[in-house]
Amino acid sequence: MTAFELVFGLITIITSLALTHLLEGFVNLFRNAQRVQFSAIHALWAWSGFSSAIGNWASFWQMRALTSWPAWTVLLIVATMILQYTFCAFVTPETEAKGNIDLVAFHQREHRRYIGAAVALFALSLVLDLALGGANYYADWLRDSALSIALSVLGIIAIFASARWVQIVSAASTAGLLTYFMIITCNVVAT
Repeated sequence: MTAFELVFGLITIITSLALTHLLEGFVNLFRNAQRVQFSAIHALWAWSGFSSAIGNWASFWQMRALTSWPAWTVLLIVATMILQYTFCAFVTPETEAKGNIDLVAFHQREHRRYIGAAVALFALSLVLDLALGGANYYADWLRDSALSIALSVLGIIAIFASARWVQIVSAASTAGLLTYFMIITCNVVAT
């Protein structure tokens, strides 16, 4: 087993935990659909959690040619994946056995927590992009760094702006950029 396979296995485990948490939350909401008050803004952030988890997992495939894995690299990657899990866990609401599940109120109450986790993820991804980009084995570091910067700015705006239209634009832009990221990184894995 190569060093990459060990590290990628760890990345896969943490990603699987994040996706399991998120998908279980989605299934619970669908099972209780008659009690759910839908929030488009929350749905966009939940989609962002999903697409960033898949995109981040797929993006690490580009590192398969690395022969050396310094401890700082592994720790930075693990920290990134822990933030990915945190984002997915925070954006997933608890489903109570009784009563309404108000996702509008959930977003109003919890958005700073899950968007804050997302911004921390985007910022740490930027650090990871910059740390690995200089070694010429991560060819798309400029694109990914620009994406991390844009996502961080959108997240910060979403945390502090209270206007509904700003929340919608920030959530939709983040979801769109992360969908793009997921598609391009999955295309790399497929080739």
